[in-house]
Amino acid sequence: MVNNKGDMIKRALNSGLIFGICSIIISIIGYSFPDIQSGLSILSYTSLTLCCVFAMKWYRDKDQNGYLTFKQGLAVGMLAVVGFAILSGAFSFIYIKMNPEVVDDMIDLMVVEWEKAGLSDSQIEMSLSITEKMLTPFGILISSVVTFSIIGLIINLITAVILKKDKPVFEELDQN
Repeated sequence: MVNNKGDMIKRALNSGLIFGICSIIISIIGYSFPDIQSGLSILSYTSLTLCCVFAMKWYRDKDQNGYLTFKQGLAVGMLAVVGFAILSGAFSFIYIKMNPEVVDDMIDLMVVEWEKAGLSDSQIEMSLSITEKMLTPFGILISSVVTFSIIGLIINLITAVILKKDKPVFEELDQN
């Protein structure tokens, strides 16, 4: 089944779903314990990286007889990232719609960090006015999808170079 677009989409969406669920679990932990949220972002990006790597590897090894062009790798990786990003963003949207106090907790933590960084009251007020506009459920959905997509593109460019394996130019003839 070489070069079947259906296989590519299937592998990509399966990978996006599996690692998107991991990201949701990480988000639940982060929302439950806001003081460790920044440390958990590393786990989210690790999950995104694994999503890209496994999507490409599974597609290459199971559907392409061990071969993968850069273009195929980038395509399957980006499809996986889109699935991952939409699933993660949709979860955040729903969670924040159901628990709007989470946004207040996030803002409180940001203010504490800004004060530690030595921002003046006027700078904090200006930052708050911008941040409050972005921390709506829809704003978080959009920023999540855009952020994961941009970072996913960078990860996929690197991963596609590493995992690509072109078919040999001269394949051996079958001996009968």
